[in-house]
Amino acid sequence: MGLFKKKVKNQDINSNEVEILELNEEYEEKESSSVSNGNDNKVFLVIIAVLVLVVFFLPTITSYVSRNSMFTYNRVVDDVTGTHTVDGMLEINNEEGSITAKGVKFYNPSKSTKNLIQIVYLPESNVKNLDDLNIYVELYNNKKNIIYRELFVVDSLERKVQGNYKLQLNDKIYTESAFVKITVIKEDDFKGKGDSLVCSKNYEDGNYKVDEKIVYNLSDRGLVSYDVSRSAKVIDSSLESDNKFSSQFANEANKLSKFGIDVNSSDNLISYSVDVRKFESNNNYTLLYNLGSVSRQIKLGEEAKGWSCK
Repeated sequence: MGLFKKKVKNQDINSNEVEILELNEEYEEKESSSVSNGNDNKVFLVIIAVLVLVVFFLPTITSYVSRNSMFTYNRVVDDVTGTHTVDGMLEINNEEGSITAKGVKFYNPSKSTKNLIQIVYLPESNVKNLDDLNIYVELYNNKKNIIYRELFVVDSLERKVQGNYKLQLNDKIYTESAFVKITVIKEDDFKGKGDSLVCSKNYEDGNYKVDEKIVYNLSDRGLVSYDVSRSAKVIDSSLESDNKFSSQFANEANKLSKFGIDVNSSDNLISYSVDVRKFESNNNYTLLYNLGSVSRQIKLGEEAKGWSCK
């Protein structure tokens, strides 16, 4: 409250009348200025605090939005983008270029010893649902034909924590590989029908002629299922046979049935089919090839084991 001065009217000390002469404007002005400056300082501190919180929680907010937003940001995150690529691919042993898929950056693919190809990856944010990424790593030859594909599988993805993804290959795939490509393929994309690759192997085992055949069923995006059959026929019926394949087939059928695979078996024959799309990955059965494996990849793999494929 401002100060004021009093003056007794007509110097009459007995009079009760007083006259207000003036407000102390200088005091009020200082008091008002002090209050205003205090408020300004508080507002400034609040703004600084808000900015600090936004910067600190920005990665979390961005990650949440990317997973839960109903707007176009989700679509942008799902896209695969590249910089300095060769027809959308990265040249092996060339440090230039990168490909980003679902917020994970891939770059600097290189060949090392023992048929190993390594690719550096760097997540832009923390990723909790790794199974939902559906990121695949593909290899191409000098003619830019696909020769290999596998699902990108890692234990964890933490924001800005770099890692090396390793592809362990056979001799031919390793030698032919010239480019790397990163793609996103959802399970529904494997529904289209494609070609079949038939691989067979015939040999004699004692008094038995053994015929093995595997039909790999591929969609236009790669392997979806395969059918296996194996038979053993006696070559010379006059010779005594030990029926070893009868017990072998029975044991194999018993093991496969525990994995939920339907098996047909008899003394001299066993056959079964595996739908790679529906097969649970948490059991102990090892798939011959994983979902999305390409024809060239399977063919070279089987030929390396002595099979003939066409």
